[in-house]
Amino acid sequence: MPARRQPVEVPLDGGNTTGGVVRVGNTVRRPATAASGTVHAFLAHLNEVGYSGAPRTPGFDQQGRHVAEYIEGTILMPFVHPDPSAALRRV
Repeated sequence: MPARRQPVEVPLDGGNTTGGVVRVGNTVRRPATAASGTVHAFLAHLNEVGYSGAPRTPGFDQQGRHVAEYIEGTILMPFVHPDPSAALRRV
């Protein structure tokens, strides 16, 4: 039986609140936090109601990391809004 190849992990910048975010194939994996279950449920709900702007989330990997679909693009990190109160009101 041939040895199973380990998937290639590519470190990603960002993470906002946690380090250790990596890309594995077409997924992003980040260390789980106390909020990970809620984030997973929220993304799953958005997908279930037909919102196409949220990444799909199959759950957690064997290492306990939260897994989400990788979406190609560029983000500004860290995101600093010139008026944080206005940004919060907009959300």
